[in-house]
Amino acid sequence: MTLRPNSLTDQQLAIAAKGGSREAFGELAARFQPRLLNYLRHHCPTRNVAEDAIQEAFLAAYQAIQRFDPRWQISTWLFTIARRKAGKLSQREAKASASAEAESPVDGSRSAEQLATDRETRARIWLIARRELSQDQFTALWMYYVEGLDARQTALVLNKTYASARAILARARHNMRSHLRAWQNSDSPAEINLPASNSAPVRFAA
Repeated sequence: MTLRPNSLTDQQLAIAAKGGSREAFGELAARFQPRLLNYLRHHCPTRNVAEDAIQEAFLAAYQAIQRFDPRWQISTWLFTIARRKAGKLSQREAKASASAEAESPVDGSRSAEQLATDRETRARIWLIARRELSQDQFTALWMYYVEGLDARQTALVLNKTYASARAILARARHNMRSHLRAWQNSDSPAEINLPASNSAPVRFAA
């Protein structure tokens, strides 16, 4: 039976890759490269470092795919590897942390001006998070709200216990609410709502 990677879920691809399919692993890499880059651009001092970390992460994942446990989410596994690689590469960099916009789906019917405002708002919020939160707090928020991982999966990425991950997430939310209120009161007309759970995405309303 011919393997059709583009018709498989991420988890099915991971199982096929574990069984020796290079084509399945290639499809996984193609799917996750943009997601990893979107996260690591905020986590690394430069885009080049982020791209290098992704390449090293995929190489490490390919070499270790036989040890992948299908009971894990492949997204959790890949983000864990990428975060560790990025941490090691970033330690060798002396440059200041670069900023980038966190993309998320928006309503295509909205005007260009509204879309630009939304993109700027999202970028500002993640810039504030990158500047004001600890590395673990930023990662917890990103995994939870952008990647949609639950608290237990986020704990695996952070290499923390479930209780510790929940505490980090709660502290990150609390800190961000304070910073966003200060920003809102100072120079932004946008209404900003950071949700209490990942049952709903982060909302931005002009």
